[in-house]
Amino acid sequence: YEVTDSAGNYAVRLDTVDYRYAGKSTAKKKKNEKNKPDKLVVNMNTGAGKPLDLNTTLVLTTDKPVLNLDPSNISLEKTEDTLKIPLKFTIRKDSLELRKFILNARWEENTDYRLVIYPPAFTSIYETQPDTLKRTFKTQKADYYGKLMVALDSVENNVIVQLLQKDIPVRQESTRKNGKLTFDYVLPGKYKVKIIYDRNNNGFWDTGRYLEKLQPEKVAFYHNEIDIRSNWDLDISLPGKEPGNQ
Repeated sequence: YEVTDSAGNYAVRLDTVDYRYAGKSTAKKKKNEKNKPDKLVVNMNTGAGKPLDLNTTLVLTTDKPVLNLDPSNISLEKTEDTLKIPLKFTIRKDSLELRKFILNARWEENTDYRLVIYPPAFTSIYETQPDTLKRTFKTQKADYYGKLMVALDSVENNVIVQLLQKDIPVRQESTRKNGKLTFDYVLPGKYKVKIIYDRNNNGFWDTGRYLEKLQPEKVAFYHNEIDIRSNWDLDISLPGKEPGNQ
């Protein structure tokens, strides 16, 4: 192509241009690889540096919905020095979250465990499976937790006692008789204590029904926020009789 130099004269300039060409088969292959689902990823709620709480279950979460679960391809072992002791366990799909699975066993405090998941254990709806997963974890020490004992008297119906943090229930126990409710393995922290007078004995708090002239079930709170400390026992008392009843 022609250009003008500094004196205004015309001159011819040559430039080099590089072109890259991708054949049709290569482009199609890359497109197929892009659309192919990745391997199934399985995560768990514990691991190195994060002990498993004694009052919880082992939670496995997948990144894709699972079509098939095969527990025979999951191995749980307790490790003692060089020994690996196979353990019995149960595993089930969570009723609310389709990508969550609950694995439960008889955990011992301050103990090492090893979980192995082989590919056929989980098959996603895309027919993908995970790589072999090997994870070691440890349970928490028993003296890390505190214990709360709630004394109840004059119990007339079922009563439900809840521990709340930031107004969210984190633990719950119930009884239909006088005595003590015991909360073992309570994580250290500050809690509110709430009691629900479960008048119809159905296991949860009921709102009122206007047309039937039924009032909501009554609730009460312990007068102070409680502080649960490691390796401490705390005793409190709550009225088992519904407020207003003579």
